[in-house]
Amino acid sequence: MAGSIVFGEGNSVGLSTFQFNRIADIIRDAFLPGEEDLCAEVFSPFDEGAMNFISAVLLPADQYLIFCSVIERAYSASKESGHALIGELFWVRIFSAMVRDPRYPK
Repeated sequence: MAGSIVFGEGNSVGLSTFQFNRIADIIRDAFLPGEEDLCAEVFSPFDEGAMNFISAVLLPADQYLIFCSVIERAYSASKESGHALIGELFWVRIFSAMVRDPRYPK
């Protein structure tokens, strides 16, 4: 079973189960104090629905931009820690989907 990061309708990144679980952990760890509600919203399909995806679909634009910052922090943390199993290609796919969303400033 694979997992996905869903940014919007028709805009997601599919990953293997292992890759998804690892990246989801890195993203979850990148939320800052005060961003707990946003984390709960994004991770609700995974945590409450036992589904293998996280979702930013219902986030308003301001919350979406915070989520984008979380992903950027997750990427930086991943690079700093040397997670060799999460290669650059996966992050490129995530960033590409992230910026395709109309809520992302152009």
